[in-house]
Amino acid sequence: MGARNRALGLLLLAAGLGCQAEPPAAPEKRAVASAALDLAFADLPAGFEVAGSEGGAIRLRWAAEDREGTARESTAREGAMWVEAGESSDFGIDLVKVTNSQKAIYEARPAGEYSGGRKMVTPAGQAYYSRGRFDEDGRRLEETRLFLIHPRANRLVTFHYLYPAADDSAERLPELFAWVGELIVEPAEPAATEP
Repeated sequence: MGARNRALGLLLLAAGLGCQAEPPAAPEKRAVASAALDLAFADLPAGFEVAGSEGGAIRLRWAAEDREGTARESTAREGAMWVEAGESSDFGIDLVKVTNSQKAIYEARPAGEYSGGRKMVTPAGQAYYSRGRFDEDGRRLEETRLFLIHPRANRLVTFHYLYPAADDSAERLPELFAWVGELIVEPAEPAATEP
């Protein structure tokens, strides 16, 4: 009788597994590109939407709705994320020098503090990021900047993430890194040649 009950139990388990609902579909990717920057991203980091593009920079903001269109419980989260690219250079770009220059920039701001910089690897190659805190308009702010060389040109690409200084840097950094990770590094389409 025991073997029969076990067999019946296995049949019921298999039937139950077969009747389970399909897993929810993955949310659609939200690609974004800028001709001025010659940069494209396969997707935006979770929780963000495009805020606009001015001066060639792609700007993101905290979205009021999630990807399924459901209103967020809190839209009070502050912060701005954007990416910009410098002019094309005939000379090499020294990412270490660029990163080290951030110390003087942050310390020159009111109550400025430099938190240091680190090297990392991205889909576009090696990059460096630095972080600093400063006072602005009566508020304490923190900014993380990430520097890399443009995947198709000799241009410095700078990602910025500016947010109220708090104890949530551990959450903020992965959001910035997630966006950098969506950078499309394939070569641009070849230009059409005239006959």
